[in-house]
Amino acid sequence: MEQKLVEIVHFCREKAKELRATDPNDIPMRTRMAHFAHIQDRSGETYVQVGMDARLRIQEWCFEYLKRRGWTHLISVSHCAERIEEAIAFRFFKTCRPVDTGTISKMVNGLDKSIQNDVRPHRYLWPCHICYGDSPSEFLIGTVRFRPTINCRDEIDTAIASWGSELDKSFRTRIEEHYSSFGWIADVTVETSDKAAAKRMSLLAVQIALTAIKLLLSHGGTESRIRMSEQQNYLLERAELHFIRDEPHLTWHQTAGQAPFAKSWWEDLNRGDNAERLRALDRVVRAVIQPTEQTFLKLKYLNALRWFNDASIDTHAASRITKFVTVLETLTGCNERDDLAEAVGERVAYFLGGWPEEGMPEEVKAKVKRIYAVRSELVHGVRDPIDLELGRIATSVAHLAHMTLVAFLDLLIFIGIDRNDYDHAKLRRDFAVIKNNDQRMRAAGAVCRPPTNGGFRLS
Repeated sequence: MEQKLVEIVHFCREKAKELRATDPNDIPMRTRMAHFAHIQDRSGETYVQVGMDARLRIQEWCFEYLKRRGWTHLISVSHCAERIEEAIAFRFFKTCRPVDTGTISKMVNGLDKSIQNDVRPHRYLWPCHICYGDSPSEFLIGTVRFRPTINCRDEIDTAIASWGSELDKSFRTRIEEHYSSFGWIADVTVETSDKAAAKRMSLLAVQIALTAIKLLLSHGGTESRIRMSEQQNYLLERAELHFIRDEPHLTWHQTAGQAPFAKSWWEDLNRGDNAERLRALDRVVRAVIQPTEQTFLKLKYLNALRWFNDASIDTHAASRITKFVTVLETLTGCNERDDLAEAVGERVAYFLGGWPEEGMPEEVKAKVKRIYAVRSELVHGVRDPIDLELGRIATSVAHLAHMTLVAFLDLLIFIGIDRNDYDHAKLRRDFAVIKNNDQRMRAAGAVCRPPTNGGFRLS
């Protein structure tokens, strides 16, 4: 890594000399900004044009540097690159130090210390739509704490009062109304040395925690009301103006922002099989902001949950279909390059075949194949994107994605969700065992597999 950085600094010096001798008028306007991209020291006094290629090399180095140290959660690549650029500008252009491994080592050590010393807790409070009412008064999913907004008024008022100058009354009202329009606040703390990285991780943690709630609902694949403020806009009130010939029509829509849950909904989710599933989802959410807890299985599941959430709040049926099929591929694909659709269809079929109301594996596989065909037609521009049938198909694939997520979570519980010795090869083996076990059970006269993790026999 140090030798690579030596080469990058030499490249920056050579490019700086070259650009100083270049007439800007000789560079096409469309590429001029990239051609004369610059770095500067922290004071801003030393400003050096090195070109975009040099800056991209610095960013690539930073990505590898953070990955090797396991610090991709502590600071973003762009923020790390800014620190390296400032150090290069100061050490090798302002003070003109020699470009050797000794000087570079000191610079890297300084970067190590600055990142470690800047680590501090960043606490974010994100407004959310979840359910009507204020029950329970508090609940946790992983590291994310949820409370009714009405119980967070003191913290909101304190934050508003911290504004640097006197707030205009109307502006203050707008801020207060923004928070009061959401029934819940998600509270999460992330320890990083970079505010941008903390924000990104806190958003992801809250999104996954909310998706965990959707997952345990019977209609989770079509539940679009459960979301946070930073996700796609969800207007509770909106007007539609249209004309039929010359006759005007105005329609006003007022939609509930919270899902209609029973008062005991949280206690209900913590009963039976869902209680164990919820504890496993706690581990997935924790892994978002605790990289030491990340494993192959958790990251695979986390990725599928993100696609599931994106699909559930998307307003276009064609896009929803594409994203829900991606959920199936993310969960059951094992890095196959050929016949992926066939592999996914078969694995989903043996995951869900025999669950109540899901049908036999052959029926499930046929459903997956039909949906795959529609997805392919949409992606390749063959299918009409405003086909009225797409809404029905989107609902069908939403159910398949939802049930596959539940079945896969049960498999992870059975395997051990914290295991760190898994890869695609082991997962392919497990899929094959599930298929063989299912076929043996049916040959022996068993009609269906119980929908619990105890139904998996992988030995």
